[in-house]
Amino acid sequence: MSFEWRRACALTFAAALAVGVSAEAQQAESATGEVIFDASVEPASCNSCNTGGLGLGSAMGGRGGQIFVGAEFLSLRANFSEATAYRVIDPGPPGTETFEQFDFNYGESYRLYGGYRLCECGCDITFAFTSIDSDGSFDTGAIADVTTPGFSFAAPYEVVPGADGDRLFGEADVSIDNYDIGFAKTIPLGGFCCDTACCDPCGDACGSACGGCAPACAPWDLVWTGGVRFANVDSQLRYFNDNAPGTEANRNATSSVTFDGVGLRTGLIGRRYFGKRGIISAYVRGDISLLLGEVDTVVSGTTIPTTTLSSTEVVPVTEIEAGVTSWLTRNISVSGGYLLAVWHDLGHRTEYDYGVTGSQIVSMDDANLMTLDGWFIRGEAAF
Repeated sequence: MSFEWRRACALTFAAALAVGVSAEAQQAESATGEVIFDASVEPASCNSCNTGGLGLGSAMGGRGGQIFVGAEFLSLRANFSEATAYRVIDPGPPGTETFEQFDFNYGESYRLYGGYRLCECGCDITFAFTSIDSDGSFDTGAIADVTTPGFSFAAPYEVVPGADGDRLFGEADVSIDNYDIGFAKTIPLGGFCCDTACCDPCGDACGSACGGCAPACAPWDLVWTGGVRFANVDSQLRYFNDNAPGTEANRNATSSVTFDGVGLRTGLIGRRYFGKRGIISAYVRGDISLLLGEVDTVVSGTTIPTTTLSSTEVVPVTEIEAGVTSWLTRNISVSGGYLLAVWHDLGHRTEYDYGVTGSQIVSMDDANLMTLDGWFIRGEAAF
């Protein structure tokens, strides 16, 4: 994502938050005569959108729904179950064989979403776009033992050093674009919201059952989600050698995997609210998607024939996320946490025999995984 796009997204979201804060200030003032943000916070489990719960609903009047928008900054790292950078055989003694892997970085990624919340039934309709990028590399530096008897130093696809002082290096990148259209239903557990403006003689803001007031807002809730996902995935592993002048010619090779698919997605979110007002909450989310689409794997290089495998497959995607949410005002919240995701059967599939020349590829394994892990921070505003 370019700097200009990041700046535009940040300015857009900051403007949305500013509008939300201004609206909240006006609403709180109309009900109490002064601007008090923390008293206007309302837990999501109440599902009442500006009515009941914390004393502003009766003065302001209820609404049946609200628009919400959100943005996430994601710092995610990709990995593959098999992303060999190079192999080293040291004759020893005692003799060792070592496979080194690509070292992936945490990339700057983002998610933008928006939708409509049907407050009276606790339902959300959401559209989200997610862009994920991560890259990696390796570099052996100058290799001193290329000509040592019994010593072997080689990258896949016959990219090998030719003489002492040569080096191997490589680059990798992963790019994922997801489009999600979803529906979510919130189910409060353990209580419901009362309207302190008309039924709380104790005046302790929905936290007491005395005087006939209803119990506090539910301390727990479950959210069921379902929807449709459109996905595009591109990944590449690239290998190079840098040989000294007058030795063997430089070689290169590339392995690429592309997937375009669509399918169904479903999941559950469990959330626990803390305190009378539920300003702070913790949650865990689990999702699974089944995406039907075309997987294209292509391997090509200086000394190997181009090999292509195309197939129509169902690709499972499993995700788990844990985080904490804090409500700044009734309609503005921030969240942060950690997530893990696995794209099954979308790893780099080629297996090879280092002792074979002409074509090292001996099989196309379809059981490799592409994984993602990292941190996120999210802001959401509702109107």
